[in-house]
Amino acid sequence: MTISVADSVTLVDEKLAGSQKDVLEVLARDPPEQLAYLDSLLGSADNSILVTIRKHFLGEQVSPADAKRCLDMLKLHVRLTCTVKPDEVQTLVRQKVLAKNSCYPVEDCLQICQEHKQLEAVFLLSKKLGKYFESVKQGLSIMREQVDY
Repeated sequence: MTISVADSVTLVDEKLAGSQKDVLEVLARDPPEQLAYLDSLLGSADNSILVTIRKHFLGEQVSPADAKRCLDMLKLHVRLTCTVKPDEVQTLVRQKVLAKNSCYPVEDCLQICQEHKQLEAVFLLSKKLGKYFESVKQGLSIMREQVDY
């Protein structure tokens, strides 16, 4: 029997009380599968991760631990995209991280993109944070590294 990633996300949400973190931990041995699962999980605007974070920031009853767990999943999404699909990082940043009402932690995403030398994403995120000088400085540093090789 084969089950789609989208169906498995729905199944875990409905039958296992949203144990998405447990599923992601099991998938950690296969980063492409882990990314596919996260992509599916975060595919809709009303997914459980974003809903939990929005409720937390609106002061509704959500435990800080649940909010942190959800933010960690968003950071994992960026990190996995950087490692598994580096050509798609800029699109992820434009469409999800910098989207209106996004719940992605921009500072953390900037750090992840810097670690993975995602130059275009670093510029976009730095601009969003108003760190223009740091953006140019980081860009020059990364370009210098690439020229030295």
